[in-house]
Amino acid sequence: MRDPRQRDRALRIAMLGLGYVGTTTAACLLKDGHEVVGVDVSQDKLDSIGRGRSPVVEPGVDELLAEGFAAGRLQAGPRLDPWLDLAMICVGTPSRADGKLELTPLLEVSRQLGQAVTRRKAPAPLLLVFRSTVPPGTMESLVLPTLRDAVGPEPGSRY
Repeated sequence: MRDPRQRDRALRIAMLGLGYVGTTTAACLLKDGHEVVGVDVSQDKLDSIGRGRSPVVEPGVDELLAEGFAAGRLQAGPRLDPWLDLAMICVGTPSRADGKLELTPLLEVSRQLGQAVTRRKAPAPLLLVFRSTVPPGTMESLVLPTLRDAVGPEPGSRY
């Protein structure tokens, strides 16, 4: 239940990555009345979300997605909507053979986000929330430089 002191305005949120974290987060956001656009590289996951079905097995998630879909607040697509309020990045960062995390998918999404920000039509900056597992310092040393290279201005001015 929302705190009554909060603005009563649904956000338009992109969920980048539709694994367990992204899908369950999307279901919870739909339950709170937000609009969610699922984005993933897997066509199977996009097809599931596009029908209001969960691509992962997690109790209660399928029902929440179906309700959000029936209410017209759940969509799936291969690209970002230029009118988003928030983008949540939940892409996988699996362990490599050497025990380090594979950050390539995260950096590719960061690059694509930077490019999407340049096409943005909404007046407010796009809030980016990273929920992917990363080692300390990854944001400063890899993600922010990737965003900066793709979009130009400093963080906070357009994202």
